[in-house]
Amino acid sequence: MIPPATLPKIFKNALSAPMLIEIIKCTAAIFKEDTEFAVSILDNLTKVPRFDMIIMCLSAVDHAEIHHQWEQVFSMKDIRADHVDVLNKLRPKFCYGQWQAHVLGSNGRPK
Repeated sequence: MIPPATLPKIFKNALSAPMLIEIIKCTAAIFKEDTEFAVSILDNLTKVPRFDMIIMCLSAVDHAEIHHQWEQVFSMKDIRADHVDVLNKLRPKFCYGQWQAHVLGSNGRPK
């Protein structure tokens, strides 16, 4: 196992969109068994150089996949409050553009 804190050093500028999507899927698969580890992976991924640029440039399909993982796995009701806090802070970084769905109604006006 690779310690999550080393992810920024390991990937430097080499993280690709497909690799990021696969890491998120794998993290979702282990989330229930080791929530602490999974949350640490997600948190440290955001510290990889160019993470923000990769997220912004993902295809609509990839954005949908991340959003699906977030809604189905990372938004579970039975997780510790401290993990919920971290995940709530991470969500806008991973679900780029999804903030609009939470802040704006279907008509594009504030809820």
